[in-house]
Order: sequence, then C-alpha cells, then structure tokens
Amino acid sequence: PNYTAKLTSDEKFRIFISPMTALQIDDFNVFKTTDHRLGRRMCRDYLFRGNDAARTLRMWENVRQGEHRWIFPHQNGADFVLNSAMECELPLLKGRLDMLLRSVPPDNADYEKATHLLNVLDTLPTWQETGVASTSILREFIGGSLFNVH
Repeated sequence: PNYTAKLTSDEKFRIFISPMTALQIDDFNVFKTTDHRLGRRMCRDYLFRGNDAARTLRMWENVRQGEHRWIFPHQNGADFVLNSAMECELPLLKGRLDMLLRSVPPDNADYEKATHLLNVLDTLPTWQETGVASTSILREFIGGSLFNVH
C-alpha cells in the first residue's frame, strides 16, 4: 500500500488477524472458519450498514472473491498471525445471528445457507453481551467499542 511505500521490508511488521478455529459441534455439524467470518460480517453489516441477512448472504460470494484476491495471498507473508476467534464468541453472537438468519425467506436463493447456519447455532447456548469488554475485538461486530472503528 501507498502508506508504507517508503519503508523497506525490514521496517515493516506485518500482522494477519482472522478467526481461524473451526468448531466441531458433533459428528454432523461444523461451524467452519468461513461461517465464522460470515457470522461476524452479518452482525456488523446489520449494525453499522443496516443490511439484513439476505443482503449480506447475497454479497458473500463477492466478499469471498475479494478475500482470495486481496487478503489470503498475503497472509503467508505476515510476521505475526493472530487467531481472533474466541471460545465465547458464537454463543455471544447467536442472539443476533438467530434473529437475522430467521428473517431470510424460504424463497431466497441463500435460504439453504441460512438454514445450515441456524442448525449449527441451535446446538449452542445463547449468552448475553453485557460482559464483553468495550476493548474486545468482538465489539467491532456487536457495537459498544471503546474505539471508533466505524
């Protein structure tokens, strides 16, 4: 990027941050890292952009293409990789995701994906967000962050 153009490679410290933990719920249900990113995106899109789940699902393939073009090719060049997934995250996001995913109508092209995500989320408890620190990275997706990121 232009803002680091004048720095040599030795002067840069590259960090890659992403949720990288798949959650094996049982023998049949897995919450993949891609689903994790989609869930985060869905919550953030609704909260900060006013997008419903159907719109986020419709845009998801385009987002994935952007990841493959602009993000994933650079992750191996990172000096430090941070797995930002938290064990508490899915039960905390579940309340929001449940409401959003249930609004996807059966005649929507992405209804099957919404149903898959709901089936996996249905195996988890729902936790309240009140205990999430205002400095937590999770606040980027649920609001209430101490940092002005949007």
